[in-house]
Amino acid sequence: MAKEAGVVKSLSGKAVAVDQNGNERELKVGDIVYMGESVKTSDAADKVTIVANNGKELTVLGSDTLSLNPNTIGAEGLADISALQNAILNGGDLTKLEETAAGGNAAAGGGDGVSLGEARFAEGGHYSNINENYRNLTDTNRAFASYDSPIGGYADGGTGAEPVIIPGAPTVTFISDADNDGTLGRVEHLADNSANTSKVLIEVPNDGTVRAGDILNVTVTDPNGVQTTTNIVITPNIIANGYPLDAPVEKNKTSKVEATITNFQGNESEKGEDSVKVIPEVINPPTVEFTNDGDGNHTLNRSEHANDPDPSKTKVVIKVPNDANPGDKLVIEVTNPDGSKTPLPPVVITPEIIRDGHPIEVPVERDKKTTVDAKIVDKHG
Repeated sequence: MAKEAGVVKSLSGKAVAVDQNGNERELKVGDIVYMGESVKTSDAADKVTIVANNGKELTVLGSDTLSLNPNTIGAEGLADISALQNAILNGGDLTKLEETAAGGNAAAGGGDGVSLGEARFAEGGHYSNINENYRNLTDTNRAFASYDSPIGGYADGGTGAEPVIIPGAPTVTFISDADNDGTLGRVEHLADNSANTSKVLIEVPNDGTVRAGDILNVTVTDPNGVQTTTNIVITPNIIANGYPLDAPVEKNKTSKVEATITNFQGNESEKGEDSVKVIPEVINPPTVEFTNDGDGNHTLNRSEHANDPDPSKTKVVIKVPNDANPGDKLVIEVTNPDGSKTPLPPVVITPEIIRDGHPIEVPVERDKKTTVDAKIVDKHG
């Protein structure tokens, strides 16, 4: 059975352990790693810290590999690695375990020296790219830094502490509010999926202050003032493309979406927000024209009706207003000469109908009235 080398103390992003046969397993906090394994990270934002069996910490940053062998781990110190594992998982005091393992503080380097074979780090900090091909590093002011980044890497001054990262604020946008005036008119609202929702896009900064694994905190205030908060784990896709959602909306009421980001250090960004009010707008009515009623007196005389090929019918054209949109529906109902009503199938308005109108034929009888009623309904009803 492979010898235990250490325990995963902390993990941000993803890390895997690969044994000498190439078998790979994903690591989580509290997992034991073994001699002969290699710990690998693949993304610039990945970071894993391992407490070795001598109580010392080794950190792998970015896209990197740490081989677990006597050269990198050093001498054994803990009689029972399960005590270290339990302390990590239960929030115990690791210092006591480390002092027991190491027999007290190291004699040199202020008590935080780390001996890796012949390579000695006289100051604390992150180190990686450690393998059997190592050599002495003579710069005692900057012990080792194979990875520099605004959000990780070597901490100057020998403190070993990471710099404080304050994530940038997210940007919240109601997409259909094309003129960004805080209101949704009828035409703008047609871009939404339904009359009761409006599309929102929350974009997170891609400037290095936010990374996968951070938390996007989204609070939606609905038209009745009820707030709902959702916490979303940020993924690479969210960083690249943003986080979309549909916010509830109602006519003459305001809806608001707010968002902040909490990063791996527990620091919270400033707030981004946007709001809209749906403004109801009435569509202008269509115009109904009996084509052969030349004088517009709502009657058909003999000469006018002679233009209709079928004496039992007459031609009608329904013209739609300019504020109608392709995709709106034309709803028509005919009141027949006998007083019965005939609803016609809804007609989807096309650019051609907007330009030329929609022609139909309706029944007529001598000395009896025929009526055509028409209205326009958009996709939200």
